[in-house]
Amino acid sequence: MSNEVRIFKSKGQGFTLIEMLVVIGVIALLATLIAGVGIRAAEKKKYSLVDAEKHRLVTAIETYHEKLGSFPPDNNNVAKDRLVDDRASAGTNQLFYELTGPTYDVAKNQYTAFDGSLVASNEYFNAFNRNGVLNSIEPQRFYNPPPKAVQYKSNFVANAVNVNVLTVPVDFQGSPNNPWRYDSSSTNRHNIESFDLWAVFTVGSKTVTNGNW
Repeated sequence: MSNEVRIFKSKGQGFTLIEMLVVIGVIALLATLIAGVGIRAAEKKKYSLVDAEKHRLVTAIETYHEKLGSFPPDNNNVAKDRLVDDRASAGTNQLFYELTGPTYDVAKNQYTAFDGSLVASNEYFNAFNRNGVLNSIEPQRFYNPPPKAVQYKSNFVANAVNVNVLTVPVDFQGSPNNPWRYDSSSTNRHNIESFDLWAVFTVGSKTVTNGNW
């Protein structure tokens, strides 16, 4: 008689503890891989949205320069603020107005934007430290088609609640009120012969800067 011992598993016997742990491990690994793919897809979508809008704005600004002979002015405080915090005055800029060409009412001393919104001259000065909109004498629309309501916001500046500012299509640190940054005058900008345009946004736990340099 052979001394070989055979162990048979009955048909009704379930998985052993080791087999269950292996299955759970495989499921966890697959879940992690799927989650990683989803996160990367979301990140890629954010980059794509920002890139598309950045290129559109760069084209509008360059067309403005070609037609009017200068780049749109930035916030008059940006030159000194860039030395400290490039998200200060650079994020409160008048690209919304300069690229869409508002009309000026001398009698009322106010501007009417393409969407019908009104901004008084004193509010404009409070926001941008500029006396007026260059592209309002013979208004031209360089941002075509014009920005949708979700692409600009107001209430960025105290004492200038009706002022509109172009916003980045993705959030920064959870806030949708994320303005495009613009600098055409400071001496420490990247594109010293032209302008800097950039977005600061959040991807997962990272803060990302996407600029035209």
